[in-house]
Amino acid sequence: RSSVEMTDEKSRPALGGETIDLKDYDVVFLGYPIWWDLCPRPVNTFLEKYDFAGKTVIPFATSGGSSITGSVKQFKKLYPKIEWEEGRLFNGGTANVAGWSKQIIEKL
Repeated sequence: RSSVEMTDEKSRPALGGETIDLKDYDVVFLGYPIWWDLCPRPVNTFLEKYDFAGKTVIPFATSGGSSITGSVKQFKKLYPKIEWEEGRLFNGGTANVAGWSKQIIEKL
């Protein structure tokens, strides 16, 4: 599936589940795996579906070998109106993510 989606830059797979309301959030943590040095196309669908005006988005990702740099660069290019904070790559378990996000929230 990833090969089909990632070869087409305009691919925007449908999202399942309920629609979410972001109006009560000032900060959104955006987590995803790295595919081909980028975010998976469903993440683009998500970013284009919702209004992130006035919100800070903090990306974090997992990967076995790629960095987060390519995906963050792509985000800033495709979605320049979103306020992007520095992202972080995780290769460990969920405890690392929980500790990092807690530190970010405490700084806000």
